[in-house]
Amino acid sequence: MSKVIFERVKDDWTPSLARLKTGMKTAGPESLRVTGESMEVLGKAIVHVLTGRLQSTIQAEIEATEMRFKAGGQGVDYARPVEFGHTARNGRFVGPFPFMRPAWDAYKEMPIQIIRRIIGAL
Repeated sequence: MSKVIFERVKDDWTPSLARLKTGMKTAGPESLRVTGESMEVLGKAIVHVLTGRLQSTIQAEIEATEMRFKAGGQGVDYARPVEFGHTARNGRFVGPFPFMRPAWDAYKEMPIQIIRRIIGAL
């Protein structure tokens, strides 16, 4: 004959899951904010500057769970030619002078690291 034994078990999971849920609500946006600011600073530091107009348009926009890293607009239509190079009017190839991709490459792992640090502290 088999025996069934019931033991009282302490629930350690429910409080931990509640802390994790709360932590993720702050960790995601915080990781995007810090990463965006870092990318913006680096992009502005390494962009090829003649007048400063392109440099002034480099920005990271954070909305809830998305970050957009952009440059150009506002009458500055040469971000792409600076980043990737272009053929000048005289036929000579100029550039490239990448600033967006190096900023992305430098910080692309940062959101995961920040989330791990925040979640690990819970």
